[in-house]
Amino acid sequence: MRLSDQRSWNLLLISAAMYCLGMGLAGSLVGMFVGWHILAAALGHLLVGIGFAIWWLRRGTH
Repeated sequence: MRLSDQRSWNLLLISAAMYCLGMGLAGSLVGMFVGWHILAAALGHLLVGIGFAIWWLRRGTH
């Protein structure tokens, strides 16, 4: 996979967003039972993931 290819970058960004969203959701569940520091880190991941998703949707799929 060539990183200069636009489609490769799209897949990379989607993967990063999904990772951040997944880590955010899982960390939120764990953080509720374990501690606030994990919950804060999870919310940070969640915000980054949502930011990626909004940016990607606003720029379009072309």
